[in-house]
Amino acid sequence: FGEDQFVSGGLEDTGGNFARGNVTLGEEHRDAAVDAIKQQVEGCDSQPGFLVFNSWGGGTGSGYTSLLLEHVRMSYRKATIVQFAVLPSPSNSVACSGHGAVQRCISHHSDT
Repeated sequence: FGEDQFVSGGLEDTGGNFARGNVTLGEEHRDAAVDAIKQQVEGCDSQPGFLVFNSWGGGTGSGYTSLLLEHVRMSYRKATIVQFAVLPSPSNSVACSGHGAVQRCISHHSDT
């Protein structure tokens, strides 16, 4: 991976909030990430699928990833998506990380 493939939202984070990652900040930064994904796909000779590594707790791992995976599922309908999810720990200090994981499950299964 090179620096040109790195997409950053700047200094503001989602604060462990699914909605901020999926809607508020997610929508602001979605196009940059979608362009980076598209650039990687166009550089492939054969692109059978995607490997996704993310956390299901918090807002970036659950909310923002849900937003991006929705785009991937719609844009690359024949592609296989293999997701490696890290579930939140019961001893996590972020109070709403469990809520983010539940929201991620709902958004993941709502269109299947």
